[in-house]
Amino acid sequence: MMDVRRLSDSLDGSDSNTTENSCENGRPCIVRFRHLDYSFEKQITFDRNKRRPSSPIRNSNAAKKICLDTISSGNLYTESNFVRIGGVLDLTSLYNESFKGKSTNDLISIGRKIDFSCSEQCLEEIEMQSRHRLSDKNSLWKKLQIGRISGSVFKDGEFLMIFSNFFIVHLGNLAVCQSESKYPSKHLMNSIYRLTKPDEVSDIWTKTNFLVVRSKYERIMINRHRNFVYRKCGLILRSDHPQFCVTPGGIVECECCGRGITEFVLPYRMRNENVYSMTCLDETDDYDFVLKKDSNYYYKVQLHMFLTDTQYCDFVIWSTCSYVDIRIKRDDQFLFVKVNQARTFFLRKILPDLLGSGLTS
Repeated sequence: MMDVRRLSDSLDGSDSNTTENSCENGRPCIVRFRHLDYSFEKQITFDRNKRRPSSPIRNSNAAKKICLDTISSGNLYTESNFVRIGGVLDLTSLYNESFKGKSTNDLISIGRKIDFSCSEQCLEEIEMQSRHRLSDKNSLWKKLQIGRISGSVFKDGEFLMIFSNFFIVHLGNLAVCQSESKYPSKHLMNSIYRLTKPDEVSDIWTKTNFLVVRSKYERIMINRHRNFVYRKCGLILRSDHPQFCVTPGGIVECECCGRGITEFVLPYRMRNENVYSMTCLDETDDYDFVLKKDSNYYYKVQLHMFLTDTQYCDFVIWSTCSYVDIRIKRDDQFLFVKVNQARTFFLRKILPDLLGSGLTS
């Protein structure tokens, strides 16, 4: 059994100090994130006596201008020459004809040898250049999302995979498989590979009303908090967790609460209805609202907080006739379990697919 107190102490210790985010000309500077250091090479174990300490924060210089151009890297796995975008590995370039037909275990072994490392300067530059979130599907920042687990699919799989006697329990789609030949749902994998078509009507609705919602949120928060500041946020990646990517609604900071994130939800189907009736919400005894912990949105914002190394998220839901904002705290014990489940899923399912099948499976 997992020693919950030990895991909790490890997590709390690594988050005890965060880097201050200063402001210049009234605008917050680039956020530097502190990391929880979980080893990518090893699977989660429940009997490990010691976990690696979190990596220290380095006082790095301002990031140099690094354009989002594709460059070759020759120091990766010897059988292939993978492509990097702005210094970050492009997962769509992992496929190689020589890997086709190899067993899953062989592909996993190959995947362990791949160099996923990238500099913090590269990650900061990618985040800045993707803040405008151009909708072109060929945008280089969108290519970096392909094959990585985002907040929108974090709950769909739930990624609880038990590898004993070839049993794979896949709770998210209520599928229990008894063979390695059984796969998660095609819809889930297509979402991870960004092969699903977006809902254009819903996207247009969100883009049309986003500034209205954000402005209302900022007005409310300025009255509630001291020196509240909001800024846009682009694609967030982490060098110690290359399997994930998130795009929060924004980075926020105030003197009373520190740094956090926000997430805006504009449900098109309820655009003219009261959002208080949404199934993801629960009403408390004092007529307040909380986000259900088993909802997709809860999983999503928890992953967002994990990758941005923040302690809270302001979850905002808006329609033409109602508005609600909920502050959600970071849940480290929840994240420890779910993140390691997702990492296992990436290593044993997504990575072999990308190496041996590309995006054709």
